[in-house]
Amino acid sequence: MMADRIDHLNTTLTAFVEKRLISAIAYGIYHTSESPLMGSIGVIRWGSATPVSMETLFDVASLTKILCTLPAIMQLVDTGAIDLRTSIGTYLSYLPNTIKNPTVEQLLCHRGGLPALITEEQLTQDQPLNREGILSILERCLVNPPGYSTQYSDIGYMLLGWLVEEVSRTRLDQYAKEHIFSPLGMNHTLFNPLNTENVAATRFCDMRQKILQGETQNIVSWSLGGVAGHAGLFSTVPDVLRYGITVMENPELIFSRQRLNQTLVDHGDGRGLGWMLAQTLPNVKNEWPQDSFGHTGYTGTSIVIMPSNELVLVLLSNRTHPNMVNPAIQALRQEFHDFVLMK
Repeated sequence: MMADRIDHLNTTLTAFVEKRLISAIAYGIYHTSESPLMGSIGVIRWGSATPVSMETLFDVASLTKILCTLPAIMQLVDTGAIDLRTSIGTYLSYLPNTIKNPTVEQLLCHRGGLPALITEEQLTQDQPLNREGILSILERCLVNPPGYSTQYSDIGYMLLGWLVEEVSRTRLDQYAKEHIFSPLGMNHTLFNPLNTENVAATRFCDMRQKILQGETQNIVSWSLGGVAGHAGLFSTVPDVLRYGITVMENPELIFSRQRLNQTLVDHGDGRGLGWMLAQTLPNVKNEWPQDSFGHTGYTGTSIVIMPSNELVLVLLSNRTHPNMVNPAIQALRQEFHDFVLMK
């Protein structure tokens, strides 16, 4: 059905490249009754002759939270190594007292009272670019009481990444490879890609004085060596699509169905554990089915899973290349999602 209209979608998305709004776009659409539809448009960076392909790696930014950190946490809950109701400080005794109180569950649904992020300015104020420097910054951050309100927080997921490492005694990237990516056949999903020839470029970074290609654009993740619970992961459309299909059709390959159901409970303001629920997903002309869930990434990435429609949608782009201010992503997402939801 959608295959009959795919040329129209490709023409629509190509316009974003031709207008020099976004250089690299790739997408995947899965419906249980049809073969997956995948496409790629543009070049990996402006001025390059390398076309985007299904093998092109994208900095998926905050999709790191739901492709890596969330499943790792829920796997460890399944084994009894982590209790969602326990405070993060119980596990990470080295945290400043000001941020020890949120529970694991509160951090997962962004109700831990922590700030949204650590700024580049904070990182450049004579702080070492490592975990100790970040802990020093966090010691001085203003925090709200846990559970007081919803505040989307990279910091909370950074702490959750450290939690995975503390409990598993394994670095986050290695844990994810062994327990999530390799078992699912997500062989092109990783932190710190060594081969950057087919990686979509992102922003110009003042601190690093270059356009980034194969390095996480997130400055905090970069300061932690490119491996963090909130950002830093690179992946391809087929891999992200595979993950979404598994969550929808066979979540037991990742964690128990009980854990999946737990992640989809609204904990306030349309936030599940990790997931954005239907009311918080990107705007579309037609409403999202109420059981829809997914996530977006700052670099111009997204995944949406619609169980009642038996659909998984993946859109990867580099809307931050070369500048972070690029509202074209809003129109790109709407065009893509409206195409799929068209009655």
